[in-house]
Amino acid sequence: MEVDNCELHPDDDGVVSYSDGSTFFLNRLKPIGRGTSVRCDGVTLPELFHPVKTLLRVFIATFTCDVSCYPPFPDVIAFGKDRKKKGVACHHPKLIVLQRDESLRVIVTSANLVPKQWDYVTNTVWWQDFPRRTTPDYSAFFRSIEDLKSDFAAQLAGFVASLIVDVPSQAHWVNELAKYNFGQAACHLVASLPGVHTQSSYYLEANYCLSVSNCSTS
Repeated sequence: MEVDNCELHPDDDGVVSYSDGSTFFLNRLKPIGRGTSVRCDGVTLPELFHPVKTLLRVFIATFTCDVSCYPPFPDVIAFGKDRKKKGVACHHPKLIVLQRDESLRVIVTSANLVPKQWDYVTNTVWWQDFPRRTTPDYSAFFRSIEDLKSDFAAQLAGFVASLIVDVPSQAHWVNELAKYNFGQAACHLVASLPGVHTQSSYYLEANYCLSVSNCSTS
């Protein structure tokens, strides 16, 4: 893959952004004025989606969405009632799943799907591509961590299922995930749960500390 004036040229398979999942990247920011230098070591949203013409399905979990042209996303929204909470105790993870015939790309980022956060605010981006299986395999969704190198598949399927619980039309996504092999996942997924998880106040007191009973060792 060659870089020329920050324009990435695709490899033979058409992919312009490769990651083995072992590294976190930053988004590439646009210049904000004259004389502003542009770093070429980041990644843009269009590069992550390229080539768009080979995409079969796109799954996006984001708190806010304001991208209307790249590519056109279907207007199927879950957690719609959370908008009334104005960001308090709501769903905030940013997950993008790009399905193609031969691979599935999983993207986890700190950026919402709005131009400002991708173009002018520094955010982290992680992604990895997973190959398609010859036949679907659901066993990785249910086996314990002791039986697997990674519980990536189980965590991803469980998280996606929790997001689409109120959108039955998207239930097929769990079946689609079973068609791909996550055995070489380079990381673990740790999902956060929306809500205010406290018995007293929304904020920890200044003298708060963990006691021995709060900690566990393995």
